[in-house]
Amino acid sequence: CPRCGRPLLKKMGAAGIFWGCSYYPRCKKALSDRNGKPFFRHPFDNRCPRCQQGYLIKQKRNRKYSWVCDESVYC
Repeated sequence: CPRCGRPLLKKMGAAGIFWGCSYYPRCKKALSDRNGKPFFRHPFDNRCPRCQQGYLIKQKRNRKYSWVCDESVYC
């Protein structure tokens, strides 16, 4: 896991296969699957300008979209 250093587990979700941290629910890091391996984004791609640790993700709330940090616990 890029956040806590523990192993990632391959899981099946509603949207398909993904990789989740084995320390869940304490660490909720999840990565998408690309050719049977976890997909790590480029370290400078969509980096959060506030905390510099997380990535900005598009999230829908109350029929509106906003960009939030995926490290919102720490940000």
